[in-house]
Amino acid sequence: MKLSLSVVDGWSRVEKMSWNSYNEGCDLIAEVKRYRDREGYYPESVHVDKIYRTRANRLWCVAQGIRMSGAPLGRPPKDPEVNAERKRQIRKDEGIRNGVEGKFGQGKRRFGMNRIMAKLAGTSETVVALIILVMNLQKLLTVHFLRFIERMLSLLMLIKGLYGLVRTKIRRLVLLVDSIGMEGRFGYF
Repeated sequence: MKLSLSVVDGWSRVEKMSWNSYNEGCDLIAEVKRYRDREGYYPESVHVDKIYRTRANRLWCVAQGIRMSGAPLGRPPKDPEVNAERKRQIRKDEGIRNGVEGKFGQGKRRFGMNRIMAKLAGTSETVVALIILVMNLQKLLTVHFLRFIERMLSLLMLIKGLYGLVRTKIRRLVLLVDSIGMEGRFGYF
């Protein structure tokens, strides 16, 4: 099965599931347009696998003002500062792309996506969709649980007069969990 998955702010969404053999690079434009329909704007950048980095997709992304991950076509610039900045951006994009790949790893390792035993195609697709749903529910539970803990600790510290000492550490913990998502970036597999 070919599965096209988008990850926005740590939330996963199944874009397309297919049992047919096809070049999934042709789906990028339609999937980014669906993102615009959902969110109201195009993403700042698209972090994609190599198969999506076709010339047509690159040109379309440039026309829409979307930065595509990966090395651009052509020779690298001769200016060492520009080349170093370009390499830093590519490395940063690869790190964001790893988050998308990590969602597949999480689905396979923790939620059994690699051990689906359903016999019918529709049943298998339902199992995959449910696994993605459970992954999103786990993120939701984690975020709400940490916010609840933050409020309870804040209340306790306020009562004891220690709130000012611990407040920044609590907020950092909540912000760290909230920032696990990829903040407005869009990735595919």
